[in-house]
Amino acid sequence: MIIVTDKEKCYNLAKIFYNQNKGTILNEWEIKKTLNDSFSPDAYYFFVKDDDLIPIVAKDNMCYFFGGNMPFNDDNKIVKNRKLLNSTISFLENNDLDFILTSINDDVINILDFENKKFDVPFNQKWIIENINDFNIESFIANSKKKKRDKLKRAVKLYDKLNVVNVSNEEYVKSYLSKILSMKINSFKDRGKKNVWSNNKSLYNSLFKIFFEKYDCVNNIIFLNDSIVASYNLIKHENEIFLAFSNCYDNSLDYLQFFTYIDIIKSASELSKLGNSVCFLNAGRGNFGYKKRMGFVPVPMYALVDSKKWIIEKNKDITEDELMSLYKRDFGCFCKI
Repeated sequence: MIIVTDKEKCYNLAKIFYNQNKGTILNEWEIKKTLNDSFSPDAYYFFVKDDDLIPIVAKDNMCYFFGGNMPFNDDNKIVKNRKLLNSTISFLENNDLDFILTSINDDVINILDFENKKFDVPFNQKWIIENINDFNIESFIANSKKKKRDKLKRAVKLYDKLNVVNVSNEEYVKSYLSKILSMKINSFKDRGKKNVWSNNKSLYNSLFKIFFEKYDCVNNIIFLNDSIVASYNLIKHENEIFLAFSNCYDNSLDYLQFFTYIDIIKSASELSKLGNSVCFLNAGRGNFGYKKRMGFVPVPMYALVDSKKWIIEKNKDITEDELMSLYKRDFGCFCKI
């Protein structure tokens, strides 16, 4: 195993790695580079063996995948090289470097050495609709149980009073980008929470620049009279439609969240018609109470963590039985070794 620590050499390796291991939008090289530039690591530890790579960066004595702990560093691949992975973990441990390696999209439990299985911890799933091309929202509503069906029907009636405005990329940047970011931050503040983008405004702008230059985008803003009550952005890349942002700003308007997801699904289905591929709608991690109810299904994500700051717990988005059915195993951190 070789450990590369020179920043320029690491960037060159990362560019090759992400261009060769393309997956979702968030695994694209330009996105990863933008995240990492914003993260500004203190140190680089790129572990290389047999043309395989595990790209690690460190800040304040904590290690992460390339891109750091920035928002949207939510798709990470670990090559299935047993010696490389376990040697990487041993190096970090032996050098007193804690690590939080999250959003891993493949299960690596079977290539972890026995003593390293304890680092396998629960991590929130991402939520998708697998074939958004053929997802019919009207059929979904009609086939839902009565209680949910009634709520969804009331949400649909909001089309009579709400106006969904599709905004071009140019107009979005000119008139809405900063405004909607402020609305996101303030809506969290009103609920006593801090929005992750409040300290990452420059990154937010940089990501939109990439989205608008490279991908097909849908920017929909939902108005009640002249007031913005919700908004969302869809980004299409090959067979993926990524729900990059979705926010509601008027908590007093009943069924607004349901309405917003109904419109997201309709727009994603239309967007899927650009090209000939069957597309999936990727709504990212976290159920937030609505994705599951709107027909999204969970996709397992994994994490390897050695940090006292990390709280080990199973998330409540799905039941214990659903969790076991999805992962087909318990997490290594809960097993006695």
